[in-house]
Amino acid sequence: VSPYIYVIRVPDGDTRAKLMEHMRARGVASGIHFEGAHNYSFYRDCRRSDLRVTERVSEQVVTLPLHPFMDESTTDRVVESVRSFFE
Repeated sequence: VSPYIYVIRVPDGDTRAKLMEHMRARGVASGIHFEGAHNYSFYRDCRRSDLRVTERVSEQVVTLPLHPFMDESTTDRVVESVRSFFE
């Protein structure tokens, strides 16, 4: 567990892109810190079965800029940017 990576899952890649843009417009950076290992060239030949769940989840996860040392006003801004997108 990384105390500086907080991930949420959204319905699909299109929603993720729109959420990230919504957050960016409000001055909140977000990121993508998970991609299925089978997408990297080193593991390309290791695939043994269908990985559609891994592929779906890798399109749905977004990393929020939250960590234990963040001040309350910044945390509130991050949370509000996500909340306002889904309202």
